[in-house]
Amino acid sequence: PWEPLHVQRGFAPEDSTVTVLAAAAPYSMSDFFNNTALGIMRTFADCMSNVGSANMYRGGEMLVVVGPEHAGDIASDGWTKRDIQYYLYEYARKPYAEARLGGMYSDDVPRDLWPRWLDYNRGDLMVPIVRSPDEILVIYGGGAGRHSAWVPGWGNVDRSRTVTWRIES
Repeated sequence: PWEPLHVQRGFAPEDSTVTVLAAAAPYSMSDFFNNTALGIMRTFADCMSNVGSANMYRGGEMLVVVGPEHAGDIASDGWTKRDIQYYLYEYARKPYAEARLGGMYSDDVPRDLWPRWLDYNRGDLMVPIVRSPDEILVIYGGGAGRHSAWVPGWGNVDRSRTVTWRIES
């Protein structure tokens, strides 16, 4: 229902390409209950904001693979890929007080790995899993069933970026 990633990145629709992402193992995001964009996005945001992921600690690019049923519901509500990126940027977060209790967070971790704009003195600080909505790559894929996937990145945005190449015949 949306423009393919390779077209977003400046390639022709008929081009065959490959995109490479330094990634951790994929997570399944299943939602058999919600059939609205907002409901499905709430489930996605909750799945993605877990303390054990590398993105919670270092940020960086990640991939969201939206399965056919979820994509149909999301698109029928008029949501674009950009809407998905912004929603997940805003809501796939964890309270700092919880994030620092496990995973890769701790008071000993150098804060220069996190955005400078985080105010650690606020009791209600919510830590984002990415530094920008643009770090959330959204693609359509998969088969039947109300399953989608999240593929966390590995390494922060300063050290690792996705690349897309055209496949030559």
